[in-house]
Amino acid sequence: MDRASDQIQRVAAWFKAADNPYASAQTMRQLDGMIRNQLAAALAEAAARWRLSYTDYHRAMPPSSREHPFPPREQVARLNALRRVADQLSNLASTVRALPAPSNDRVWQRIRDQRQLLEMLVEYDSLLAEYGEVLNRWSQSVDPTTSAVGEAELAEQLTPITKVLRERSEWLRSVR
Repeated sequence: MDRASDQIQRVAAWFKAADNPYASAQTMRQLDGMIRNQLAAALAEAAARWRLSYTDYHRAMPPSSREHPFPPREQVARLNALRRVADQLSNLASTVRALPAPSNDRVWQRIRDQRQLLEMLVEYDSLLAEYGEVLNRWSQSVDPTTSAVGEAELAEQLTPITKVLRERSEWLRSVR
């Protein structure tokens, strides 16, 4: 875990302390947004890295000639796989940025325990941020242009993130 996510984890633990007079619902809402932004940034960084690999691989392809007017199918397939991986990561980053959060409605706050709900939301988003950091480290350790890493490996890395996203959405729908 890098320094920024470690600091966010400590801040989250501090705000969840029962005797903390500064832990308001608004503060917890902001912490939730900060954690989601961290995950979206990690996913966007990984997507940018894969897009750059796509561009580099495309530039390295041999130019068309009279003898070979079309590039080899293997290279085109690899190029398309790199693009799909980058697109999947970009779409997931957009999904994370658009995750719903409970409204800041005073009537709704009287009915529900806003603090407990936001603490649970921070837990989900902290878990998402951890998975995002793991995905980002994996993406940094892989050279997409030389290895055969593709959509299967990405799907394996994205499985825990999509699972937590689904659980978070279902949980939030159940409390509304």
